[in-house]
Amino acid sequence: MDVAKHAEMAKNHANAAKADKHNKYDNKKMDDGIKCLDGAIREGMDGNAEAARKAANDALKHFTEVTN
Repeated sequence: MDVAKHAEMAKNHANAAKADKHNKYDNKKMDDGIKCLDGAIREGMDGNAEAARKAANDALKHFTEVTN
């Protein structure tokens, strides 16, 4: 499976977590992570795997900050 497909699945999970009424996450950081996933999806669809990986890793950093 390519980076764009993984990023799309991750975005679905991130949006579900953000929408959860019981979440105590920083929505700004969640939004930042989701924007990075959008970039990963876009870059992956354009065939730019390295840029897609970088954007996905940036998203991971934002989501890690949310949970710490």
